[in-house]
Amino acid sequence: MTTTLYERLGAAKGITKLVDDIVDHHMNNPVINARYLPLKDNPERFAMIRQHTINFLCRSRRTPEV
Repeated sequence: MTTTLYERLGAAKGITKLVDDIVDHHMNNPVINARYLPLKDNPERFAMIRQHTINFLCRSRRTPEV
């Protein structure tokens, strides 16, 4: 049986780590971080966007939300 991309990424746990890594890289990239740094001042919005991104990537694989 072939494993899916979702499974190879580590399912919801792996996708959550992937999103966290991407956010970290964006926040530390001086070329683009001006777009993302304001989220540090609004933790509720940051958490919402993070969760939406995780759900989007999980759902794109037709899996349940985390």
